[in-house]
Amino acid sequence: MTRIESDEDKRDARASIFAMLQIQAQDEVNSDDLVEFFKGMRTFYLEITDEDRITAENMSDQERDIVREYLEYVHVEHSFEQGFDPTDSIPVFQGLVAFRCELIPELLRVESKSYAFIERLFGTLLDYETLFLMHCETESFAYHDSLSALHEVMSQNGKYYEYGDVIFDEYQLED
Repeated sequence: MTRIESDEDKRDARASIFAMLQIQAQDEVNSDDLVEFFKGMRTFYLEITDEDRITAENMSDQERDIVREYLEYVHVEHSFEQGFDPTDSIPVFQGLVAFRCELIPELLRVESKSYAFIERLFGTLLDYETLFLMHCETESFAYHDSLSALHEVMSQNGKYYEYGDVIFDEYQLED
């Protein structure tokens, strides 16, 4: 995803995010698609204003349907294949964090899920980030730079919460 400079760029970026969620729900995603998706997530959340963020309130009916499908059939156990560009490791990791901290909480506001589901989802996403970092280390990528990237993303946006706070404070959970 390139820079987001116009309203059309914002609409296109948003449409790309929801299109990728739909592809992930159908488990038809490959490593290259994931790399581009997470780089796009990073770009989207770094360059948009607060008013342009994806929220449960500003989703269209079609986007809400995609969210429901994604949450029903979510598969986050994809792996990154060897050979992707090492310069992508930091933007991809930042996109992973933005996905978990920015987008997933809004998706979970569309449809009520049990505490066990939310706990599993966030645990899986954290494991996925760890596996990505291990892959970076194995491939001699910028492992330590990726860890620094996490702190950079968190400091750039004071709205990142520990996932426990998000679960307990923002959601009415069912048992």
